[in-house]
Amino acid sequence: MKKIALICTNLRGNLGDYAIIDATVQMLCKLYGSDIQVGIAYHGYTGIDIKRTKKFEDNLPYNTFLDHATPLYRPSFIIKVLRKLNFSNKNLSKFLFYYTRFALSFNKEFKKLITWSDITIIAGGGHYGGLLLASNMLAQIDYAVSTNKDVFSFPQTVPLDWFDFMDKKLITDVLEKLKIFTLRENNSFQYMKQLNLSNCYQIADIVFSIETKQKKLMHIENDIKKIGIVLADTGSRQGIGYVEKLYDKLLFIEECGYIPIVITTTESVDEKYLKHLKELYPQTEIIAPESWKELISTLGMLDLVITNRFHGIVFSTIANVPVLPVVDVPKAKHIAETMGIKNIIEHENDLDKETLLNAFMYSQDTLKQQQDYYRFAKQQLSDLENKLNTYIKVNNNED
Repeated sequence: MKKIALICTNLRGNLGDYAIIDATVQMLCKLYGSDIQVGIAYHGYTGIDIKRTKKFEDNLPYNTFLDHATPLYRPSFIIKVLRKLNFSNKNLSKFLFYYTRFALSFNKEFKKLITWSDITIIAGGGHYGGLLLASNMLAQIDYAVSTNKDVFSFPQTVPLDWFDFMDKKLITDVLEKLKIFTLRENNSFQYMKQLNLSNCYQIADIVFSIETKQKKLMHIENDIKKIGIVLADTGSRQGIGYVEKLYDKLLFIEECGYIPIVITTTESVDEKYLKHLKELYPQTEIIAPESWKELISTLGMLDLVITNRFHGIVFSTIANVPVLPVVDVPKAKHIAETMGIKNIIEHENDLDKETLLNAFMYSQDTLKQQQDYYRFAKQQLSDLENKLNTYIKVNNNED
């Protein structure tokens, strides 16, 4: 029986991250059948996250178990001291890498999970999206490969300023030890080509592999169209003042003759601004699906989705609903460009009546672009399965 460690981070109730894990487990079960045991490591949660985590855990296959062993070291005091000593970001990230790498050697839970496994998979999305996250992630990979295990990093996104705050050689030295390192959109892939990694591939987001019934898009004449608003944690990123702007946009959509519905996929992060939004606009409908399946069903009832979330675009495509990407978040811009979606807006402030009318006028063209990429993504993920299967066969022969 193959033992696989699936390493995740703090999911924060993020339905996109739960879907990544589900899709990865589904792929592993497809490749191995019943001859597999998967240990999934991630953090615990509060609020809506508990409901989502419970639903997620209840639907896991029988051959998986959960282990809250994923470490995220935040030496806040040391970082403050080093910043006062004018450490550069590159030196600071290098220190954090070695600090975390040392700390991992004393983390019994993490060590036990890695040692137990035959294969380690870094299941991710934006695990490299900042100085702290990138340092922790690279240290976890370096620790995993030091046990002579096969380590894979499935569809990821990297920041396009990564080499500004972390040493290129350090990144290269760690990532080249991976069996496969995959990037889920073209911008990250082109950026990482600078390192000339022989194990680096562009593979679509693994969530595209999820099988679900797709909605047939049907419009009834004179029927009021429903527009879903799926936004990245703008309340925490931009402050509570953003809510007033969102409130204005909801009123504007309503005045245009459409029904706006706010759909949140990370409510624990957005809770404060959603509460304020409800106070301003009591009649607004705010939906917080408890699972990615529920989210797809919710999206399937809409006529258009406006989103600046990476997985807002992915889930809308799976639900077969046209999307209007707002590309003020880099990841959303990168996936929209990779998918070839032409009808985008740079910022939600650019949303006006003409933009909405065009979104509906060209919705079938947008939907075709999304579905064309969906089919392409399925093929790319099939290629990933074949690459992984090659390693499985080799390992089985060795065993």
